[in-house]
Amino acid sequence: MALGRSRKTPALLFVFPQGRTPFLFLEKYVRIGDMLKIRLQRVGRKNDPHFRLICTESTLKPKTSQFAEILGTYNVKAGVFSAKADRVKHWISVGAQVTPTVHNLLVSKGVLSGKKINVLPRKSPQKKVEAKA
Repeated sequence: MALGRSRKTPALLFVFPQGRTPFLFLEKYVRIGDMLKIRLQRVGRKNDPHFRLICTESTLKPKTSQFAEILGTYNVKAGVFSAKADRVKHWISVGAQVTPTVHNLLVSKGVLSGKKINVLPRKSPQKKVEAKA
């Protein structure tokens, strides 16, 4: 059996700030300096979609548990959407980008003001087939 910590458990760090008593905190996965996204993370079972509204690094996949904060939930079948409005506005003020679907949910909830964004692809006009005679 190999010694050492597994990849999923973060390291515990002891920090001694100047002039303060030492304290213990959990190492964060997310580097706040990178570009942040507010996006949906699916947490529901098969045929029962539930989503979390999370703030995470844009380079990370949504299924990972490496996010900065949980900002709300969205139950698709019941149509219930709840979000922490003050925290969403905080992350946007810090520079986090909102995905188009989340933007539309926040606009319909009243957290953000503005128009909804069309998330569906544009229809391309069908080319007319000319008969050669």
